[in-house]
This record gives sequence, C-alpha cells and structure tokens, in this order.
Amino acid sequence: VEMCGGIPFLIPLQKKIEDVEKLLDVADGIILPGGNDIDPSFYHEKTRAECGEIFHEVDQLYLWAIELAEKLNKPLLAICKGHQMLNIAYGGNLYQDLHVQKKDVEEHSQEIARHLPFHEIQIKKDSILYDIFSDKTMVNSFHHQAIKDLSEDFDIVAESSDGIIEAIFKKEGSWMLGVQWHPEMMASNVEQMKAVFQLLIDQCQKR
Repeated sequence: VEMCGGIPFLIPLQKKIEDVEKLLDVADGIILPGGNDIDPSFYHEKTRAECGEIFHEVDQLYLWAIELAEKLNKPLLAICKGHQMLNIAYGGNLYQDLHVQKKDVEEHSQEIARHLPFHEIQIKKDSILYDIFSDKTMVNSFHHQAIKDLSEDFDIVAESSDGIIEAIFKKEGSWMLGVQWHPEMMASNVEQMKAVFQLLIDQCQKR
C-alpha cells in the first residue's frame, strides 16, 4: 500500500457492525488479507475434520467489512481468505479441503519461500488483470481451501490449470477484486504484483 502511495491502518476486532462502520468511514478503501480457515457455518455446512483452525469473530468482521464496502461504496481488495470470504458473502461456498473434495487437484500450499512463484494461472482476456499480466502469470500459493460454487455476483478473472478459481471481480455495485494468491509477498520482487495494489489505490483516489 505504501509503495503505491497509500497509508495503511489496521481495523481491530470489533463486536458491533456499527463500530466497524465508524472506523471504515475514514478509510478510502479496504483490504481483506489472508488468514485462518473460514467457519463453514457461514456457508451453511458442518465442519469437516480436514478444516483447519477457525476464528468465528474474525470471519464475522470480514463479512461486516464486505457489507459496509457495498453500503459505503468503498473499493475492496480481498486476498486469499478474503477472496474466499467475498464469495461467501454473496452466497457462494468453499471446498473445505481441496485434496479431499476435488479430483485431480494440484498442490496449492507451497513449502518454498513465500515470495517465490509456485504455479501458473491463466488470466481471462479483457478482464481487470489482463492489462497487468496478459494471459498468464506465475503466483505463489498458501491454501488448502478454495472457492467451490461461485456467487452469481462475480466474474471469474483467473484460474489455475486444475480449475481452481484464482481471481474474481464483482459485476456490479462497489468495486471488489479477489485474488487467491498473495501479491503482497511478491510485490517487492515482481512489479506486476505491486500493480494489483495500484488498482485499489487508483480507485481510492477516484473517490
């Protein structure tokens, strides 16, 4: 964010949406970062044994932030867990564990250094990321959950070769972009990853 001319500040965990709204009112945009697995109760499923550690209160904060981004017309960039929560907020769901629930899935949780690229993704032509990456790029990867059924409110922007949804963009309403990888970990070494954040900063400046 700083590299793109913005000033980041953190929203602490809150127990009331009214308090979150007061805090977000002073922000020009919102970033939902990565984190723990998402509580399956938010997409009306029971928790499978393969689901990792969850924090219900944090998940609720993410949902409130998405709701308020729409209400207050704040641009929103969602990363990894945030990307998945975007889909849930608009009626979609997740694979609780890719290797158990999806056939022929590749490895999506790398053990090499976090800033290094791990697998390729294909970018949809004429999408919001196409001008940055063209038709494909290499990304890092740290997840075992992923979008399963995509909300009708979003278009697919990028996918991996095994069919995992790697980026989504909201069709109408407030500007919302979700990416499954971690561009913040690659931004110091790959100029194109910094450009993902520049998209958000540009939207903030327009408002």
